[in-house]
Amino acid sequence: MSKYLAIIKDSLREALASRVLWVVLVLITILLLLLAPASYHEDLTWRMRDNDVQEWPDLMVIVRDEADATEPSPARRIWSLLPEKHQSELASVKIPGVDQDAQNPFEFFRVFGKFKGEVNKLLERRDFFDDESFNDVKMLSKELRNLRNEGVDELSDQEVARFNRLLMEASFPEKIRASSSTSIQFLYGWAKVFEPFPLRGSNVRETVQAVAAWVMKWFVGAIGIMIAILVTAPIIPQMFDPGSLHLLLSKPISRWLLFLAKFVGGCAFIMIGATYLIGGLWLILGTRFGVWDVNILLSIPIYLFVFAIYYSVSSLIGIVWRSPIVCVALTVVFWLICFGVGFAKIGFETRVWNKTQLINVIEAGDTLLVGNEMGIVQEWDDESSEWKPVFVSQDQKEVRPVMMFMTSIPSA
Repeated sequence: MSKYLAIIKDSLREALASRVLWVVLVLITILLLLLAPASYHEDLTWRMRDNDVQEWPDLMVIVRDEADATEPSPARRIWSLLPEKHQSELASVKIPGVDQDAQNPFEFFRVFGKFKGEVNKLLERRDFFDDESFNDVKMLSKELRNLRNEGVDELSDQEVARFNRLLMEASFPEKIRASSSTSIQFLYGWAKVFEPFPLRGSNVRETVQAVAAWVMKWFVGAIGIMIAILVTAPIIPQMFDPGSLHLLLSKPISRWLLFLAKFVGGCAFIMIGATYLIGGLWLILGTRFGVWDVNILLSIPIYLFVFAIYYSVSSLIGIVWRSPIVCVALTVVFWLICFGVGFAKIGFETRVWNKTQLINVIEAGDTLLVGNEMGIVQEWDDESSEWKPVFVSQDQKEVRPVMMFMTSIPSA
């Protein structure tokens, strides 16, 4: 048994001597290092973005019109807390679509940008809320009422900002859209990437799982198989080199066990590489995104099984032609054939087979009728022992071949 283990070790050494292998390992390491800093954290939603307000110019007009008001109101409160410089700019700017003599859109966009920034700064202030200004505001949100009952002094900085955001939504319900309670801030290392998205952590984890499944299916499952074949293709042909073959046959071992040992050696090497890549991705997804999906690890034996199928083809070609290039080329052809067959199978099931499946059962007296996805009603014929269509018009017979290849059947 030890002599066969020695052959497997020799196969691993041959693979380790491949430059392509080291390039692949370096690329995997770089990929894992690039993905490792990515993460996210979940915060309370408080910042107002561009699409959170239906019409920012209208909100600017509402606040501007409260400049000379004497009665307290939410808009008057916003105006009073704005810096004096911005108050003067807001009072003098001509807003397109509102002011008739508005001719300088660049000045408006400059003031608009400052206005949005100042409003978000106000949301972080603990003195934004006062009873007089927001006395008539209907606090319909349970979250808003709970934060109000706790008191501003008892809230954290984020809870204060969230409370003020909810106040704005309640004060201007027709202008400011209701927001989700939490937002997701994506991070790369310590740097924030993009603005916070109004999502929950569970939504992010579901999306990450879906993306990981797609990567495992196409990047690892398809491209990874071809790379693995490229790396291991020389193992079997090199076994027939005069020096290697004479040395191996000088030992008391059978030829089929020699071939099997070489084959197992190639599979063992790929298992190490796949475990390094997939295990690294699993750790990154778990530690950085909280996605500890065991199914990702289960893809390692699945990947190895699929590779063994293609590698058996490559090994057989290596025995016949004894050329690594021919091994790779014909294995790629075999992969394309398998991919084409699988694609044709999915297309046939989706466009043809599923259209004829029975989806409805109807009792009509003593007769049992069934209907398929194309809406064709059928009745069982005892003489021919098959379902035969009934109530089929001439038009349905003519369009049936076309309906078989439609992705969806339009409803009447």
